[in-house]
Amino acid sequence: MTRIQPILVLTVVLCSSFNGSYLAQAKQAQLSGSKRPPMDQKVAQNIAQVPPPTSPPTNVESGGKAGEGCRAVRVPLTALAPLGKSTTGSTVVWGLTDAEYPTLWFHIPYQLTANQPGEFQLQDEQGKQIYAKPVTVVDVSTGVVGLQLSKSLQVNKNYLWTFTVRCDREDPSKDLFVRGWIQRTKLSANLAAQLKKAKPRDRAKLYIKENIQFEALTVLGDLRRSNPSDAEIAADWRALLTSLGFEQVAAKPVVEIRPLKE
Repeated sequence: MTRIQPILVLTVVLCSSFNGSYLAQAKQAQLSGSKRPPMDQKVAQNIAQVPPPTSPPTNVESGGKAGEGCRAVRVPLTALAPLGKSTTGSTVVWGLTDAEYPTLWFHIPYQLTANQPGEFQLQDEQGKQIYAKPVTVVDVSTGVVGLQLSKSLQVNKNYLWTFTVRCDREDPSKDLFVRGWIQRTKLSANLAAQLKKAKPRDRAKLYIKENIQFEALTVLGDLRRSNPSDAEIAADWRALLTSLGFEQVAAKPVVEIRPLKE
């Protein structure tokens, strides 16, 4: 079966590993899946299987025409998610987690209310819906929000997630959405031991080195939320988001991690 090769976001550490030419490319890149700056590739020890070829297209930025239902914004609805490249050359929004109940990260530029709600959906590889949860964020400012899954993910299985903003409840064609794949991987005993001993910033670097990008985002996102004035954490967060092509989101506040309740 065709296999997927994760795209390496960093090689050793968050900040010092970047070179000037790559950062220059990142600053000039448009924030859309196939137009992000090229990155070095690495064959991970746990190479995952490609999502089904009949799966719907993935995207990290919202589609639709801003202003028809939701107001126009400078930085659109964005999923902070890595890319994967299959051996056939196709690129998909795809990344790894080791968490049973992982957190997915989104830049949400709108207040989500009963009249303009968000919705998170999760499906398995066969397209079976696992759940669909409404999301409202009326008690915080707009910014970066982490949504923690409430369903256990099985190891080595791909799951399709979709986050939608219902801009006009009477007209679904005006919905804005982002979509991608996540797969839970099993850590080696050695890596698990290193992660257990590491301090949070070092833990993020280990996750990045192993291409487990969703967990790197969660470690640094939580640190950024808890320590908004810490310059070193801010630099780590910016470096990671820049490497993924989301430099415009890096300055946005990390406002909340919200469990998706049953």
